[in-house]
Amino acid sequence: MSRFGDLIAARGSGTPYDALVPVSPARIEAIRRDWPGAPGDFLEFLGTIGAGSFGDRYQLYDGVVPADELYGTDAAVLVFGDDLQGVGHGFALSDGQVVELDATDGGVRPVAASFEAFIRATIAELA
Repeated sequence: MSRFGDLIAARGSGTPYDALVPVSPARIEAIRRDWPGAPGDFLEFLGTIGAGSFGDRYQLYDGVVPADELYGTDAAVLVFGDDLQGVGHGFALSDGQVVELDATDGGVRPVAASFEAFIRATIAELA
């Protein structure tokens, strides 16, 4: 059973993630191959729940982007989403912890121990 079984069951009932589109297994494997630092809970979420917009409040990418490409920082972070207002979120390559990257001040701050903890808190906040 998926660690996101409860979210799968609630899908289509007006959840913030109803519009997300599951990512293909081929794309998941490409991410796994190209970015071995991408955590399993993130890949599982993409494959079972999906990627896309949580309305106009959050965008979850269908993969990861190195932080230097989006934020011009040398932080060892793979960015997986953003709040559409200059704050991105990604995985610290050193330990897999979810961090926040702020385009306004260049700051990188830890926000969650895992993607699952982060996405569940984000969904609760958007509900």
